[in-house]
Amino acid sequence: MKKLILGFVLSSFLMVGTACSTNTEKTTSQSSTEQKQGELHLTLSLVEDEKEFATKEVTAKDSDTVLEILKANFDVKEDGGFVTSIDGKEQDPKANKYWMYYINDKEADKGASEMTVSDSDKIEWRLNEFK
Repeated sequence: MKKLILGFVLSSFLMVGTACSTNTEKTTSQSSTEQKQGELHLTLSLVEDEKEFATKEVTAKDSDTVLEILKANFDVKEDGGFVTSIDGKEQDPKANKYWMYYINDKEADKGASEMTVSDSDKIEWRLNEFK
């Protein structure tokens, strides 16, 4: 009888110990997921005359604007809210060449300082002749 009670008590401790360790693993996994929440993974590209000259895989916060993301990854000059130069490539008003940006191959409908993006978006800045 004592062996039966001892076996029951040991089995109970084993089940409780197993349940606690499984719960800890779930908590650790949830914590990792929460840390990544709000972080975006993006592709940022620069194009001049339809030729890509720079591409970066970047991370950003979901609250970052397109302009903030660009400035965090390239040397940017702006004038009056308009991007005039990226990594030394300047727009040329005489040649009617200006920086424009696209998200997932669609021309943006807001200024870069107002536009936010979603995870896996492709942001492309193009220096092309404006026709």
